Amino acid sequence: MGRKAFWLVASLLVVAVLLLVSCAPKAEPAPTPVEPIPATPTPATPTPAVPTPAAPTPGTPKAGILELKVTPPPLETPKYGGTITYNLYSGRGPDGGLDPGVANTGSWGTNMVFEQYWTLDRTRGVLGTGEFDYSSGYFPYPAFGPKLVESWEVPKPGVWNMNLRRGVRFGLDPTSEASRLVNGREWDIEDAILNFKQRTQPGSWTSFNQPRTLTNTSVEQTGPWSLTFNMPVDPFAGWCWVVYGCACGGHNQFPREVIAKYGNMLNWKNAVGTGPFFLTDHVSQTVTTLTRNPNYWDVDNLGPGKGNQLPYVDTIKGFYITDMSTRLASLRTGKIDLDTEIPWEDAMSLVKTRPDIKYSPFILYSVPTVSARMDIPGKPFQDIRVRRALMMAIDMESIKNDLYQGYGVIGGFPASPVSEDIFVPIEKRPEAVQELYRYNPERAKELLAEAGYPNGFKTKMLLQNLSFWLDLGQTIEAMWAKVGVEVELQPRESALLSNVRRNLSYEDFVLTGQGLIFPYGWNQTNFTRDGSSNIPRVNLPAGSDPGIEVPYQEMQSYAFVNMEKAAEVYREKLGAYLSEQVYFIGLPTTYMYTIWQPWVKNYAGELDQSPLSGAPQWLRFAWVDQDLKQQMTGKK
Repeated sequence: MGRKAFWLVASLLVVAVLLLVSCAPKAEPAPTPVEPIPATPTPATPTPAVPTPAAPTPGTPKAGILELKVTPPPLETPKYGGTITYNLYSGRGPDGGLDPGVANTGSWGTNMVFEQYWTLDRTRGVLGTGEFDYSSGYFPYPAFGPKLVESWEVPKPGVWNMNLRRGVRFGLDPTSEASRLVNGREWDIEDAILNFKQRTQPGSWTSFNQPRTLTNTSVEQTGPWSLTFNMPVDPFAGWCWVVYGCACGGHNQFPREVIAKYGNMLNWKNAVGTGPFFLTDHVSQTVTTLTRNPNYWDVDNLGPGKGNQLPYVDTIKGFYITDMSTRLASLRTGKIDLDTEIPWEDAMSLVKTRPDIKYSPFILYSVPTVSARMDIPGKPFQDIRVRRALMMAIDMESIKNDLYQGYGVIGGFPASPVSEDIFVPIEKRPEAVQELYRYNPERAKELLAEAGYPNGFKTKMLLQNLSFWLDLGQTIEAMWAKVGVEVELQPRESALLSNVRRNLSYEDFVLTGQGLIFPYGWNQTNFTRDGSSNIPRVNLPAGSDPGIEVPYQEMQSYAFVNMEKAAEVYREKLGAYLSEQVYFIGLPTTYMYTIWQPWVKNYAGELDQSPLSGAPQWLRFAWVDQDLKQQMTGKK
């Protein structure tokens, strides 16, 4: 079965195909660079060592014209001006609001308008020292550096002492009433405390997904520019949802005047942040426009442009194009400058016709899994023999080699292959786990008979109505039919599927993606706590499954003070137990590609932590070679 589109993580909103606009303004004179800001101090927390278990070996893809390792382009002297067009393949713009206190705000562009305490250290990425590959959307803890904080320390798990940066100002957009209200003043500790209260109030996205973390987390001012966060329960989740805020825009820093006047940040016209761009226009499901903040505080930190005021481009336009053929045509003709999560099959066809185009391969950290509820009496999946049988009835090698044409990796549960600190290759797991990955329909039939289902059973499977998921679902349907399990596939729009999970209005199987990476809190809460990611509803109430709870609590005792030990506990205890119990059946994951035009410089395929936003935060460093663009397309 061919694949024409890949997954967009189950929580993403799928929208219809929309119009493409491709006008780019002519370059304006370069702004006068400001005096460089002094280098930020090294965080007080020592950089923990990261264990390096054997990396997955995907083998040679059958089709094989796309490289799986690409040399990053050299850095060139930047120029100011121009426009970057970006495809919002996920359809997640500011329609749902930008305020995590009232909505799931993982929408595109938020981390270019607003900013966070921390950021990824670009100097250690592919264009710097090469220590970290930022192409997958997964980053280990040592990859982070200071942004709105100057330094931090973790004296013990769950306690964060953070020193805020001075001299950061909110952008002043004279066309915005909300921005004029703030008048470009300095961001301060009162804003930081307000932000914490805003995103942890009852009804917030954090309170919905992490109620246990929320009720056990507090913040106090410990100095004129110092904060201490206390999260004695679930510190990994607390870091993810509160301190760093990697989930759902929890990190957005708002000015208190705007919240006082408008109550929240639901209306995009009230967006006022400290970031490199203003949100200046938005046409729902069509185009979102970001305009350069001329007084942005930060500077370039690499190459010939080191010390230059950021950002370089005048405008970034995000278009909402979900149809894969339209996305490819837009890249092929130069109407779109950058797109990501392009399946290998489509990337290959594009590179054949545009060999000059730039690309970067990656494995998305979200791993396809199939799981069913364990808390409804009488369901077959409650029996571990049934779970083992169903996994053995799936031909993993066939999915990898036939469906993915070799562009895949097997064994992505309970850790994504990109998360090398916790990933364990199949050959290093116990034999009882290894045999689950060997296709054995005869043994599957025997296990089903032992469990009381000699003739199989009927079941249902919810999945997203995108061709990747439909192909994968149909493949599983056919394989399970060979052992007598009859599956009724139930495709749903992404938003509807999310609501079904949130409301627990499903009874059988769900085929979706899981972000199985470390140390991010949602990985662990997939199978430890109440929330929409815990599809099989295991370890509820918390602590009812000692095989999960005991190693989970041991991990928490090492949180951010001994990350190597915490990762070891995940690999050898929590992950090992989950593999044996088969609460989730982890399916092969496949390669995808980020693709960009050759005139987009200072960029090498880096992605943000959240697939909802793709590459935006890196675009503050990107610049457009307008002369090259004109040579290739006839227009700047």
